[in-house]
Amino acid sequence: MRINFEKLLKMTGILCIVALIYLSVNQCEITLTLQNNLAKEEFQRQNLKERLNKITVNTLDEKIEKLKESSSEIKETLNAVDDFITVQDNFNQTQINFNEKIVNYSLKEHQKPSYEYLKSITVVIHGTMPYYNEETGNQEELEWMGTGVIIKMTENSTYILTNNHVAPAGLNINIYVENDIKNDLIRAKVIKNDIKNDMSLIIIPKKLINKSVIRGIGKHPEVQEKVYLVGHHLGDKYTYGEGVVAGISEENNFLVIQLPVLFGDSGSGLINQNGELVGLIHAVKSFPVFFFGIADGSHGICVPIKIVKDFLKGVI
Repeated sequence: MRINFEKLLKMTGILCIVALIYLSVNQCEITLTLQNNLAKEEFQRQNLKERLNKITVNTLDEKIEKLKESSSEIKETLNAVDDFITVQDNFNQTQINFNEKIVNYSLKEHQKPSYEYLKSITVVIHGTMPYYNEETGNQEELEWMGTGVIIKMTENSTYILTNNHVAPAGLNINIYVENDIKNDLIRAKVIKNDIKNDMSLIIIPKKLINKSVIRGIGKHPEVQEKVYLVGHHLGDKYTYGEGVVAGISEENNFLVIQLPVLFGDSGSGLINQNGELVGLIHAVKSFPVFFFGIADGSHGICVPIKIVKDFLKGVI
């Protein structure tokens, strides 16, 4: 049998081409299938990712909201705690202040300047004035006594505040100090006076070593506030008195004190519980008239400290 190789080759070529075409088509189908599968998987992955993101975001938002609510509740609780602490602190401070006031009030009730201190700031003033005695026809001296309070001392001088009716300008004024009146006579000089408000400022040319100065100028005393004085009554030096502020005089706005003011106490310093000057004894209040220290009484009239301070400007 004779084989036709030319036809065989042609048939073989055709078969190869058909096989290649088949393989190509099959490869395309496989490729498309793979691509479709990949696309589906990508779609599913993206969908899953979006769902996860959505779930995560929603969960985070919910958690954030819950945290905000919790934070708000915590903040309110903390504010309430702060308010309670503030109220408690205020209460404690009020209690402390109240206790301090009670203690201070109790201490103040028992606090008062010592008699020795009041005595040390007080001097006895002796005044003389020449006058003609018509009965005897002789020139004689009129004598009187009062009190003064030491407001300032320097190395060479002592300043004393008293009443104008105790130490008027132009008259002979002497100061007695310590116990022996006759041996402690010092000549003084009036350097300033206020006739309307009955005040006089005198100076002696030496420092009184055995005396002291007022502890300062105090505030205007209130009604019922305790006050003290040491004066000079009818030759009895350094007589002590204590009482309270009773009110204000309607006549001249001077202080009215419920305190025995005796003859000779005119010019005494009115002293508060701290030892400060709060007024100047002016007169005895004896109803229905006032006497400038010439009658004993249970009430006295004092020059208020504001007027005294104005008078002493430039001195202390």
